[in-house]
Order: sequence, then C-alpha cells, then structure tokens
Amino acid sequence: MAVSRKAFLKLAAGGLGLGLLAASGPAPGPPAPVAEAPKPTAAPAKPTLPASKQAEAPKPAAEAPKPTAAPAAATSGTLTFWLYKTRLEPLDRLRTERIQAWAKQSAVEVEIVEIATSDYNKKIPAAIESKTLPDVMEASDEWAQLLQARGLLADLSDVYQRIDREQKWAPAVKTLSVWPDGKAYEIMIGSSGNLLISRDDQLKEARLTPPPKTWAELFDFAAKAQRPPRTYGVGEAVSNTSDANLWVVVLQAYGVRVADDQGKKATFGSYRAEALEAINLIIDGYETKKVFPPGVLTWDQTGDNDAYQSGRTLFAFNPLSIPAWLRDNKPDLLEKTGTYLLPGGPKLHVQPVGGVAMSVNSGSKFRDKASDLIYFLNDREYAREFFNRAQYGPTTEAQYDFPAFDQHWLKVRVELAKAGKPSAWPDVNNEAFAESNTAFVVPRLLQRIISDKLTPEQAFDEAAEAYQKIYQKYERG
Repeated sequence: MAVSRKAFLKLAAGGLGLGLLAASGPAPGPPAPVAEAPKPTAAPAKPTLPASKQAEAPKPAAEAPKPTAAPAAATSGTLTFWLYKTRLEPLDRLRTERIQAWAKQSAVEVEIVEIATSDYNKKIPAAIESKTLPDVMEASDEWAQLLQARGLLADLSDVYQRIDREQKWAPAVKTLSVWPDGKAYEIMIGSSGNLLISRDDQLKEARLTPPPKTWAELFDFAAKAQRPPRTYGVGEAVSNTSDANLWVVVLQAYGVRVADDQGKKATFGSYRAEALEAINLIIDGYETKKVFPPGVLTWDQTGDNDAYQSGRTLFAFNPLSIPAWLRDNKPDLLEKTGTYLLPGGPKLHVQPVGGVAMSVNSGSKFRDKASDLIYFLNDREYAREFFNRAQYGPTTEAQYDFPAFDQHWLKVRVELAKAGKPSAWPDVNNEAFAESNTAFVVPRLLQRIISDKLTPEQAFDEAAEAYQKIYQKYERG
C-alpha cells in the first residue's frame, strides 16, 4: 500500500532485535468549511503517496490559556521535541505553533526537530546507543515497547489519568496505553489501523448489501460482484510484503493462535483444523473463485492502492490512504466507496488498532514540564483543529463528534477507536511475533500452495516449523 498498515519491521540496533509496527498512513481531510488539507505525499514507513497540492493555510493554533500565576522559574537548558514531519504542511505548522505557544507561556526553551517518519528507524536506535534521546518524542505507539523495556520512558500515568477524567480515553486507546504494571508510558494523539475499503456501488449493483460481515461472506461478495477482467473482487497482496500479513488476521479470526498467552512458545501447529479452514477459504478464492487480480503474488506495498484507485478491484484493506487519495483525485469514486471495520471470523473479530503517541525520556530534566506540554497538546479545542488536518482517528470519547469524523468515509475512525484491539491480538506483540511477520510465514504458506503446488497440509506443517524456530530463539525460562 502507499501507506503502511502497521507493517512489522525487524530492526537491529546495537545488537538488539526489535519488532516494530510502522505508523499508519494519512486519511482524514477536513470537513467544510474548514480549509482542505493538502494531499499527503508521505506517511509513516511508506512515503510513496501521490504528489500533493498545497492547501490554504490553517488557522493559527488556539491561543494558549493565560497562566493564573507567575510561571515557575525556568529549568535551564533546552527541551528537545522530536516531531513527525507528516508533509501535511498545515498540520505540521499547527503543531509547531502550539508547542511554541506552550514554550512561551511556560518560560521553557524548546527545540523542535521534525523528522521524516522513515528516518525514525535509524534515529531512535542511534539515540539509544549514544544516550541522546530527546526529552519528548512523537512516534508510532510500538516504539514505546522497546524504550520502556529498557527503562527509557518516564511514567505518564498522572497526565494520562487527568486527560481520562476530562475527556475519557476511547476503549481501543486504553488497551494501547496502559502497561501490565498499570502505568501509562505514552499518551496517544491519534489512532489508525487497517480497514475494509469497499466498492459499494458495485456490490449494490449485484444486489449485495455492504459490508460483508465475515471473511467467508467477503469472498462470496467478491465472487458475485466482480466482472473480470475489468474488475476483480479482492485486491490484497499474497507476496512477501508486510501488507500480505493481513492473512495472519484472517487465520486468527478462525481461532488460530501463533503463540501461547505469554507470547513465548509457538502454538501455531496446534491449530491445524482452524488454520486449514481459513487457508482453504483463501486458496479457493484464488484458484476457484478467481477473485484476485493478476500479479498479487508479486505486489509491493502500493499494489492494493493502485488497483483500487484505478477501479480494478472491489475490496482493499487500508488505513484510509486510498479514500484520502480519491478525495483529492477521484471524488466521484470516493462517493461510491464505503469504509468499514474488517470482517470477522467464526471464532473472533480481529481488528488491529495502533497509532501515534508521545512519550518522555526518563532521564530528562524536563520531565514535569514535558508532562505539562503533553497535556497542553491534548486540549479539546486544539484537538478539534488538529483532527481537521491530521491523518489519524480520535483517541478520546470527547472527540467522537468532531466535524472531521462526520464525513461518510471517516465515521469508521470512531468505530475503530471503540472496537480496535492491540496489534497482534489475540497474540502478544513482541519480537518473536514481529520476526514471524518480517519472515512472511503465512504469505509464504499461501505461496507454497499456489505456486509450488504443495497441499495445504504440507504448507501448514512448514509454517508451523517456521514459527517454532522463530519463537525458540526468544523463549525465556
């Protein structure tokens, strides 16, 4: 896809292996009469979106509230803030103005360092090694897992609870924010995740009512509504690309578990019947129903975007970068497009959610000030303008009715914030799970059946062995 849907990355830094999920890509544009946001030209981990036009300049950030007492004596030095450079210029400007307003009010000198999202994969490991992490960092929520495990994140429970009392965190965001020890080490500022993108007009012509509720129904809808070679039902990669790890979600929805509840021992091989049911559904879709367009075995991350945007596919799975592109390039097709939560399976409804969060360096001398800054960046009225320009969904219940989420293709953002589960759920999102995704264990399983003509049983056994070898490397105790 042109924007990552939380694709797992394997990162080696100073000998430390890290499984990371890249942040999700842009989606919402502002509702009228707010000035339209520019077309995104990049997104976390996948800076490959179409070139953009510049939008009208945004309104200045909401004026900082006047302090009720003289500010405390300034801490000497400079607070460093690493900020995603989103390439949504009005959004970047709005955030910078807001941080500068806080700096002036609080008598703290702040250095804002804008970093391209793809560069975080180099910057953070290097900063860990050189002990030069910034005081405050905006990053994909998955980075906090690495940093907190090494004692590098400050406890932000106080500011988390303060925001919760005033705005009430969305259910999905709570699951991402609170650690097993009951503390919060990151404050989410935007939610995102893979969603179902649907050609509702084509489904209705086939007398089908979108969305399909289950994966089996999706393949049935795809077969009935497609008109090959003009249109194909399912636009999803079956190649060695992180997009193809969507099929792991399908297997989990059928009851498959990659590992045990602690995420230490591989259990994939114990779910043969459940896995084969899901695998046969996918293979039947490819070989019998023929709902996949030619080329999915070699697609890269942009394959699903290109296919849907050109009108060749009926379904895609994307963090809304596809409808965002349609908004700016094919608004007529956007009106025919529906956006929904992913289908469910016979055992579970697996709907991953992630997003972008702010964290504070545990070694920062600005820890208290940094917490105050993060609270300042969660002001409700400021957030209203932020989401008009951002590529994310809501994080608190107070944001559900913001104008940004009134548009027909963005309402699903609110549903995701309510119903989403942490990445890898019901499995544990750890280094072993991350490595299994970067090894494309499930996509390779499907390829072995389609291309190499293995039986589903043989391919399953190979995949079970691959999971076993990966998890054995990470077993503890």
